Amino acid sequence: MIATQLSCSRCVTRTVNFGRNVKTIRSRQIRRYRQPAVASDQPNVKTWIETHGGFIHESLTISDHAPCGARGVVATNPVLTDEMLQPLIVIPKELQLTDEIALATLEPLVPPEILAEAPLRTLDAGALVSLLLAHERAKGAQSFYWPYIATLPSEAPCPWMWTVDKMREELANIAQQGVDVAGWRESLMHAQGYSNAVARGMCQDYGTYLGITPEDLLWAIGMMTSRGYGRDYSPGLIPYIDMVNHSATNMPFLFKEDPLEQNQGCYMVWSYDREGKQPRALSVGQELYVNYIMDDLTAFDAFCSHGFVPEEYLSS
Repeated sequence: MIATQLSCSRCVTRTVNFGRNVKTIRSRQIRRYRQPAVASDQPNVKTWIETHGGFIHESLTISDHAPCGARGVVATNPVLTDEMLQPLIVIPKELQLTDEIALATLEPLVPPEILAEAPLRTLDAGALVSLLLAHERAKGAQSFYWPYIATLPSEAPCPWMWTVDKMREELANIAQQGVDVAGWRESLMHAQGYSNAVARGMCQDYGTYLGITPEDLLWAIGMMTSRGYGRDYSPGLIPYIDMVNHSATNMPFLFKEDPLEQNQGCYMVWSYDREGKQPRALSVGQELYVNYIMDDLTAFDAFCSHGFVPEEYLSS
């Protein structure tokens, strides 16, 4: 068994890391909507979310060609400021992928004698969620999470998964924007070797019983690294919200606790400025953003997890 530690600070030099930040609120009353999805190429995921008490604004859809240059959430019709009194996206807590769900799902599949030698509980939350995602993806349409998993890209954006030639090309582009990339390629290569070793090691222990290969798990680690939230919370994945891209000028997504239902609550995305004071209308084709709160990260940390350097790090 290979020692596996996937932490939550975003940099992937010695460990694989995850964690968009998220804030918690406890007071504002939120209505749950069940309006039909329209003009969307992801009707299944919207229906799945709404069936379980969530809400996606009818004018939002996932696009492979968002203004950011990658996959993102965009408006198919204008979303006006008077519609900002309610969140545009609401995802019930029960739909997230967490380490607790991973243990409850995966432990019964692994023989006791294997767990005695390689306990799943010794893995950190990020590794467990990666195993869960790989396993659920291997199940295909039989998975409860399939409507969400089907929206995920076939390749993760993490630079440590790139070829050496692509690393060189992308780092050269970043350097032209005024970022010091000295040592970045070496760190990415180190992260690549480490991540491959982690995937092989975990599959050696659990792959047969979970129906996954090292390639399956490496993909899941990449998804968790680039899309997972963490830091203030144990790492996990939040369907649909993980498609919303970063802008430092927007507010982060929020978590609202439900005091009347134990262990319940929901994650929400609002279109507001960074301070949460001014609503931001969306025109047709405009992208919805949230703030990942990367203030405490270096440019390399952000790049290593997400495959881009945020604008706030670039020289003017």
